[in-house]
Amino acid sequence: MERDVLVGLITGLASGVLTAILLWIATSVWVTKFIPWYEERLYKGISLQGTWTLVPKRDDGNVWGHEELLDIRQVAHRISGTVALTPAAAKSKRAALVLAGEVRDRFVMFTMQSPSGNKLSYSTYLLEIVGSGDTMRGACAFYSVREANIDCFKVEYRRGD
Repeated sequence: MERDVLVGLITGLASGVLTAILLWIATSVWVTKFIPWYEERLYKGISLQGTWTLVPKRDDGNVWGHEELLDIRQVAHRISGTVALTPAAAKSKRAALVLAGEVRDRFVMFTMQSPSGNKLSYSTYLLEIVGSGDTMRGACAFYSVREANIDCFKVEYRRGD
């Protein structure tokens, strides 16, 4: 009798672990493969995929102190990518940031932050796609390390060739 209980317990435990593993694999495939594939088939909006460049002249007439290139990848309405910041000053270091966000109608929302945890770099963007889809214009809010405060500027990006 005790042996039957032990066999039942081990069988139940093994089948529970196996079921949990199979459910985890199925969920992972569903979320990472099937849903993006399905959304991409349904998505009929604009494609932002590619390289975008920050327009050098700011709204206040000054020029940005760096060059900024966005390399955007898009799956349906979700966007991700990398940002390369090249300062105009020769002494300053180049920076790379990670971009993540989404596109809804003609609006683009994304955040940028440092990929490493040992640098403080955050910014949030709300842009509107204007014209034929080769320009994004809007505003960004960011933490300025140099001035130790949160600031906001109007920005404009143009699609690269």
